[in-house]
Amino acid sequence: MLGEELFKNVKIGCKTFRKIHNNFMILFFKIVSLTFIVFTFVLFYRTVDRKTESKPEEAELSNLSIKTKESFIPTARI
Repeated sequence: MLGEELFKNVKIGCKTFRKIHNNFMILFFKIVSLTFIVFTFVLFYRTVDRKTESKPEEAELSNLSIKTKESFIPTARI
């Protein structure tokens, strides 16, 4: 009798452990897959952003033109 009760308790414990383990593994898999997707997207976005970036000379010229536009005071020439 004692052995049967102990066996039932162990069997119930294994079932609950299996449920908890399965739920944890599903959650772990979701977290890992989402992290991988986000990491891949960020990596892809950064490489595309780097490729579409303008050349350094153009960037310097655009910075100069922005600076001159801000500091430019129009004067009338006669």
